Amino acid sequence: MFAILTAASYFMWDTYKNDGDASNDDMENIALGCLIIFGIVTAVMVCLVVCLCKQISIAVGIIKEACKAVNAMKETVLFPIVQYLILLVFLIFWIIGALYMASTGELKQDATTGVYTFVYTDDMKKAMAYYFFGLLWNMAFIDHMTALILSGAFGAWYWTPCEEKLKGNLPSFPVMASVKRSIFYHTGTVAFGSFIIAVIQFIRYCLAYIKEKYLKDKPTLACLVSIIECCLKCFERCMEFISRNAYIVTACKGKNFCMAAYDAFCFILANIGQIAAVNWVSAYLMFLGKAFVCAGTAAVCWFIIAADSDLANPWVLVILCLLIGFVIASVFLGVFENAISTILVCFCWEKDAKGNFSNGQVYATDDLNKFIEGAAAAKQALDEKASAPDGVTEVQPTGAEKPPETPAS
Repeated sequence: MFAILTAASYFMWDTYKNDGDASNDDMENIALGCLIIFGIVTAVMVCLVVCLCKQISIAVGIIKEACKAVNAMKETVLFPIVQYLILLVFLIFWIIGALYMASTGELKQDATTGVYTFVYTDDMKKAMAYYFFGLLWNMAFIDHMTALILSGAFGAWYWTPCEEKLKGNLPSFPVMASVKRSIFYHTGTVAFGSFIIAVIQFIRYCLAYIKEKYLKDKPTLACLVSIIECCLKCFERCMEFISRNAYIVTACKGKNFCMAAYDAFCFILANIGQIAAVNWVSAYLMFLGKAFVCAGTAAVCWFIIAADSDLANPWVLVILCLLIGFVIASVFLGVFENAISTILVCFCWEKDAKGNFSNGQVYATDDLNKFIEGAAAAKQALDEKASAPDGVTEVQPTGAEKPPETPAS
């Protein structure tokens, strides 16, 4: 695609360059700029494809594996509905409490402007800040708990032996089992991880409040606060990424948050190339999925509207359906992204083990086990063991027969 854009930019630049019209100099410069930008991007993309060829092949295998997991556990696609219903109930409760707290203020009129404002005591301001922090913490907790539950379900699917997957012998009710494990054993882990995210978000909102309330006439300090906000946002995204991988470790190995986060950080450093390739390919597929859902939703809306001639401006409804389609696609494709991340971590563990697990099992299917050293030999050994007659053990000779010993004289 970038190569086509580069060729088109070159064609436009060559056309404007040779037409001899001085009024097109600006268009010539724009075409030249596009040619340089698209040419550089094309060269970088080609280098990435060449250098990360194996990682991209593994990324495609991981995405295929994620498709199999989601197809085997179709209930995972509907699980975000439960998450957002719980979130909706909590938000309704929180808004009612916030309205009660807002009503405790004393209404006073400004003598100069005549504007009425609510004035609150210091204790009530502290209570409001605490209540707002509770909102951030609970929202992060619900989101992180969903990530942990889905990671547990996809992890249980991955660590089912390959032969059992092919036969369809999968864990019973994997999502409900993951819900039970997550709530009974890992609630504290999720609470601690979401608490860290909530603290970072709370500091960001406090800085935004200070900048808006007290630094309107101090541009230098406002700029400094904006830089700090940007750094905190970057730190929050890094912690979110580490937390998501930490929950995968927790779901598969049962470790607490600190140990899981350390393992996740080491895993990211050791497999940064593979993670980059998977994120690159999956981001491209997620874009295609969201674009397809949005375009399909808008097209259906357009055909429905075309049958009704009473609408004066149908584009409003088309744009509204487009936005709704984007939100729905983002919510449900988030499950697919979680499956990709979980299977990536599990695959790297199996790859590092080189097929030498204690029970000698192979867990990745044929799309991935070809990239695991020792997986083919382990699978062949399991096939030979399964095909051997019951009760028969093959004994290999240990060496040539020894000649009879000569009696001592």
